[in-house]
Amino acid sequence: MQTTVQTLTSLNPATLEPIGEVAVSSPEQVREAVEDARRAQRMWARYTMGDRARLLRRAAAVVAQRADELARLAVAEGGKTLFEAYAAEVMPTAEAFRWTSRYAPRHLRPERLRHSSPLFRLKRSWLHFEPRGVVGIIAPWNYPLSIPATQVAFALAAGNAVVLKPSEFTPLIAEKLREVVEEAGFPSGLLQVVHGHGDVGAALVDARPDKVVFTGSVATGRKVALAGAERSVPVTLELGGKDAAYVRADADLDVAVAGVLFGSYFNAGQTCAAVERVYVHAEVAEVFTERLAAGARSLRVGDPSAPETDVGPMIHAGQRAVVERHVDEAERLGASRLSGGPVETGLPGAFYAPAVLVDVPDDAALMREETFGPVVPVRVVSSDEEAVRLANDSEFGLTASVWTRDTRAARELAHRLEAGTVFVNDVLYSFASPDAPWHGHKSSGTGITHSRYGLHELSKVKHVSIDPGLLRFGYPWTPELVSMMRNAVGALYGTSGRARAAVRAVRAGARARLR
Repeated sequence: MQTTVQTLTSLNPATLEPIGEVAVSSPEQVREAVEDARRAQRMWARYTMGDRARLLRRAAAVVAQRADELARLAVAEGGKTLFEAYAAEVMPTAEAFRWTSRYAPRHLRPERLRHSSPLFRLKRSWLHFEPRGVVGIIAPWNYPLSIPATQVAFALAAGNAVVLKPSEFTPLIAEKLREVVEEAGFPSGLLQVVHGHGDVGAALVDARPDKVVFTGSVATGRKVALAGAERSVPVTLELGGKDAAYVRADADLDVAVAGVLFGSYFNAGQTCAAVERVYVHAEVAEVFTERLAAGARSLRVGDPSAPETDVGPMIHAGQRAVVERHVDEAERLGASRLSGGPVETGLPGAFYAPAVLVDVPDDAALMREETFGPVVPVRVVSSDEEAVRLANDSEFGLTASVWTRDTRAARELAHRLEAGTVFVNDVLYSFASPDAPWHGHKSSGTGITHSRYGLHELSKVKHVSIDPGLLRFGYPWTPELVSMMRNAVGALYGTSGRARAAVRAVRAGARARLR
């Protein structure tokens, strides 16, 4: 009896035309992928860091060689504009492979641990960063190449194998990533790709990889975390955001308007770190808002494959429906829309022109839930204190931004804002910089990707300690040993009589050795 193979068809978000298909992976195939990756990892773990670095450098070169092909697919499958495809997909991918090739050997070399306690000064200790084994990566559709590629590069650099489950909306570009890794010369089977909907992601966690890295919604992330906990699989979560920008009265408005436009509408607003709330000081609110709305109206919406297009389609009609629901509710509650909305482009995709809204109530969904589209509400505030209070009044804490000429005030505000990253006169960029940790606070996630901390999260930290055997310490306990320890506590941590306690501890220790 012949088994029917289920397939996923990838559609162009702008034209809704099919551009390819992949086979859906069964639970058995997911388990097999994990086991195949585990076998490949055993060989990979024997490679030196120099050998790993050489292949990572080669992968960066392969990405550069195939840049046009990868960019075209990011446009066709993900709805990226051409600029976004190169800037946010291809370049971060190449940079992640290049960075790990150069810096992973430094950050993963054994570290000498020097004990602070005098009791352990003779011991020699090191921290070793060893591979976890197989890392399961569950990737989103909004950055279908650069998000999984950076996570793959870090996992491979740390000596792991990877099983990647891409979004069902963007399966083709994940296959291109696998080709890049294979063409670079990594061992066969080191990067496995499985396809399907949420049940395939669940099957991947159920197959018990040694680590799971999930990027996606808060609701799904909580399910992944629970499933990982039930199986003793550690999980890193990169979840949603409702990122706030605060424009102070002393801001350079040219810089602030340009930055908020970029931060709000890049990738049609489908970015977890997009600016989704703007708080602007009353002294500059009218001018800033007028210029922001004019800038939004000037952006060109349409075919993402045209070089002059600024904003492409949303990934599908369901995501645009979320945007429309948030905007419609805000308008019913008294908000005014200064720009944007559904727009005709001559293409059947889910296009939405960049929108700016004012007078949105603080309890509206547009101010509290992740919209994930080309819409930004602007709220007037009267002080730094009000801006910080409102910015922090959110379950999310991925990034935030402050727009000001006052560096001292910016630093003080940055410490008060509850976010994994706070930008000053900037937005978004740090995802594309592997040096910077990428993580969120509160419901925006747990754990860290990127940077040396991301490498360490993908490693098992082993403490190796060597004692020279010069001192004998052990059973049976005696009154002299008890006296030694009692006086040692006073000598090390007391506030008075420490010298006398030290002498008594040494004498008691000497008596214990003479017994």
